[in-house]
Amino acid sequence: MNTYTLKQAWLSITRAPLMSFSIVATMAVVMATLFTVATLIYVALYKPLPYPEQDKLVKIEQIQLNHAGKVDNRAWTYPVMMQVYRESADIGSVALNFYDEVVISSLPNQPKLMVSYVSPEWFTLLDIPMVLGQKMSTSENDLILGNQLPEAFISEALWQREFAGSPDVIGQYITLYSDSFQIKGVISKDFIEPLLHRDKPREVWLPFAFNPHKTRESAWGSISPPLAMLAKIAEPQNVNSSLGDTLTLRMNQLWKDNLSDTPFFNDWSIKSTLTPLNDVLLGDNTQNLLILCLAVLGLAVIATVNIANFMQVKQQQNNHTIAVHIAVGAKQSDITLQHSLYLGLLMLTAGLCAVALSSGLLALCQRYFSGFILRASELEMTPYSMLLSSVLLVLMTVFMRFYGGSSVNLRLIHRALKQSGKGTNVQISSSKQQIVIAIQVGVAVVIICGASMVLAKAYQALTQKSGFALEGRYSLALTHAGVLRPSEEQRAQHMVDFQHALMLIPGMVEVSQARSPFAHYWGWPIHDQVTDQRFSLFINTASETSFNLIDRPLLEGRFFDNQDRQLQTNNMIIDKNLAQYLAPNGSAVGMRITPGEPAFTVIGVVANSVIPQVDNDRFTIYQPSALSTTDFLFKADRPIKKSEVIAVLKRLNNDYVIDDFYHFSDKYFQLQQTERLLLVSALFVGLFTLMIATLGIYGVFRVSTQMRQHEIGTRMAVGAKPIDIIQCVFGQRLKAILLGLGAGWLVSLLVFATDFNLVSFFISSLLVMTVSAVAQYLPLRRFIVRPAIESLRGEV
Repeated sequence: MNTYTLKQAWLSITRAPLMSFSIVATMAVVMATLFTVATLIYVALYKPLPYPEQDKLVKIEQIQLNHAGKVDNRAWTYPVMMQVYRESADIGSVALNFYDEVVISSLPNQPKLMVSYVSPEWFTLLDIPMVLGQKMSTSENDLILGNQLPEAFISEALWQREFAGSPDVIGQYITLYSDSFQIKGVISKDFIEPLLHRDKPREVWLPFAFNPHKTRESAWGSISPPLAMLAKIAEPQNVNSSLGDTLTLRMNQLWKDNLSDTPFFNDWSIKSTLTPLNDVLLGDNTQNLLILCLAVLGLAVIATVNIANFMQVKQQQNNHTIAVHIAVGAKQSDITLQHSLYLGLLMLTAGLCAVALSSGLLALCQRYFSGFILRASELEMTPYSMLLSSVLLVLMTVFMRFYGGSSVNLRLIHRALKQSGKGTNVQISSSKQQIVIAIQVGVAVVIICGASMVLAKAYQALTQKSGFALEGRYSLALTHAGVLRPSEEQRAQHMVDFQHALMLIPGMVEVSQARSPFAHYWGWPIHDQVTDQRFSLFINTASETSFNLIDRPLLEGRFFDNQDRQLQTNNMIIDKNLAQYLAPNGSAVGMRITPGEPAFTVIGVVANSVIPQVDNDRFTIYQPSALSTTDFLFKADRPIKKSEVIAVLKRLNNDYVIDDFYHFSDKYFQLQQTERLLLVSALFVGLFTLMIATLGIYGVFRVSTQMRQHEIGTRMAVGAKPIDIIQCVFGQRLKAILLGLGAGWLVSLLVFATDFNLVSFFISSLLVMTVSAVAQYLPLRRFIVRPAIESLRGEV
């Protein structure tokens, strides 16, 4: 290779800047997406977890089976977990974790942070790195949970944010409600905690002995969903051995022995499962990752074929120049080398742009999508993803080179030079054109079909009405953080005073003592002693005014009154779902639910609510809120700040702190983040695919039509009308389009299986057929609207 050849290749790029920019921009975007997805798949599926002996780490779960042998829940019973922890010699090293969200009342803004109550083994199993201070002690004495001291370990982010990175933080105290913990260490930002429960990262780690459920050591009939157990087993293969069965027998017998006097659980059982930690973290994302990978590869295929098509167009435009080069002694290898250098320079530029763009995309994923993307904090360009992406880039370049340059027939080009190039366009094989069209149509249909299915589900979720008012409504939950706990009567009076004080805040319209409809609450399994029905209820509370405050309509019956709240009657209000289950052909008002003593009476039915990320078909009941409850709903005609509420609390009673505070609209928007992300992603993928497919199909038809201009001119010269030409050309290409649609239908059925939606496939097929028709008509139009003689003369 000499500098002249390289210079000519560079001149070819600069002489057609628009075409060169289109090629570079298209491939840069496609390759950046490919690099990003390759990195995501590597981190999720192949990159080892950042823990010592990570292949031996497993999550141990308790599964509760109901009377029908079906899974009722996947949550630990506190005494069962503690027994397994104490008798863990045959398992290996076991660590306990209790996940919670608490208010740090000792900090000025009283932030609510994610907290993990852990046993000492948590630090050793995960080899937690420290920036400052020490790890939780794992001495023999400290491994006895009852001997744990009130110590705290905070994240580096919290240290920088709340303590200005001061080394004097060691030895200071933080207060969680009424409990104080001495800070012993700062955990490095490089620590990636396995999130076994809930997706938010933790900022404070406390001794397990101080977890809020520590008093449930005898609560055999209740579950503690925030509990999690991590273990390091001796041999990885033991995950699928008899270890799980042995644990199941031991746990189930222990559980049933302690519930022998509770008839409801007579036919229930529990079992144990051991799941490798990597599988736990991956969850059900494997299929989603594979579908994402196929979609991106599909885009790469379309883009590659498109650019190969551009290469053919350029080749046709340069035929006469190539013929001149040959006439003056150029070899075929020289022509091939110049063409390869031209394409190589374009792809190298696109590759460099793609690396920069991909790095930006990965940084965005780390910062903004950690709650949606698996192990997002580990996303960065790695040698693996670079190597894989480089291989794919080389393969795409080679394909473009041979496909785009395959139309270079030196013998025909030499003949064109002798004949001055009149009527001697180099033709591309018809079968090749048919295959290219079918591939682009098929791939586009599959990707757009998948995107439209995701788009439809996300749009449906986003446009569902909540069933209650959001604007101007707030939820507030308080907790007592004082040393001396008040009596029920004292707390009731405190809440009356606080409610009056809230009403004095400018803009406050109404205040009610009730829990938020967004409140996270657990199911209550019911076995009605009278009807012998079994179902689960989700319990919330309401006051006499709370439903009206949030505009939740009453369908029949009545709301609670003050007497219901004062006497804490066994009256309840139910939602429409439960009412239809209890009385499908009549009224549920007056019916009684009898799980035992006492029985509950239905006094009213309210409309269903729709809350994102919640099973909205479940049954919800509302009990009268106690006068001493610390949960409030309020309505305001202006934005209310948390600081205003804190100021009211400090004036009245400094023993209470805000446990939770949010505007309904903000909460609803936050819960819809997943659907919103899916909507935007599906829309982007669908439109980007449609754009690339349109350009690709147009490119094929443009080249084909341009090469047939002499034939079109001849047909028009002998009397063919424009509509006859259109029907002829469209008819010849219809076979390839239908072949692509058929292949797309089969692949869609295979990839999407039970999720396949015929309406989405019809819409995607209609879109692709429409753009195909437009892509055929546009290059054909200029030949059918001009005199036939111009086409016969070969004028472009």
